[in-house]
Amino acid sequence: MKARWLPALVAAGPILAFGFYAGSNLWLGAFTPALGLFGVTFVISELVRSAGRRYEKKLLRLWDGFPTTRALRFRTDLPLLRFERQRKLVEGAVGYVLPSRELEDADPIEADAEYATAVRTAIARVRAAEADGSLLRAENASYGFRRNARAIKPIAVAISLLSIAANVYFGIGLGNYWAAAGTVFVQAALLLFWIAFVTNSWVEEQAENFTERFFTVLAANPTKSAAS
Repeated sequence: MKARWLPALVAAGPILAFGFYAGSNLWLGAFTPALGLFGVTFVISELVRSAGRRYEKKLLRLWDGFPTTRALRFRTDLPLLRFERQRKLVEGAVGYVLPSRELEDADPIEADAEYATAVRTAIARVRAAEADGSLLRAENASYGFRRNARAIKPIAVAISLLSIAANVYFGIGLGNYWAAAGTVFVQAALLLFWIAFVTNSWVEEQAENFTERFFTVLAANPTKSAAS
């Protein structure tokens, strides 16, 4: 819900705000919010996840892989002791040895695939063992929200701009200037959020947060997360 619906709802927010002040017009006052909620939001929500997945591929090229993958590579800039500890935590969780330096050097793409699989397996076992899996779900939901929001940013900005223009037009037409001005303020605040905050670095920040939480959970639950 947080990852898929919330970005769509925030994107449709300017449309909802536009309808709230138009109480003197039954169609605008009653049906515009409903259309925004059940129409625009529903359509966008169906596209949000797939758009997020597609945009994630671009992010991974910029980041050179997920932070969880980079944390397991031999070609890392992490301190040696931390790097070795993280690999041991994942190996203990999945029950097998990760690719060696020689294997990674010979085929880095295949090694990255092995690291990604190991991380997914470790997460699944943490959740199955109920070893603070809710913490990982919360961090993952936040990452999904940010990733999906970044993916639909152009659509959200366009909706905000069109809603502001429509609000000004109908506000003047209905003569409800103060209410229209208040609504424009809300719409402008949402537009500022999309432009200023929804960035690639904002998504990467949460990916790093998830990685830190992932290894913290493994370290705090070594027996629960270990493979049987």
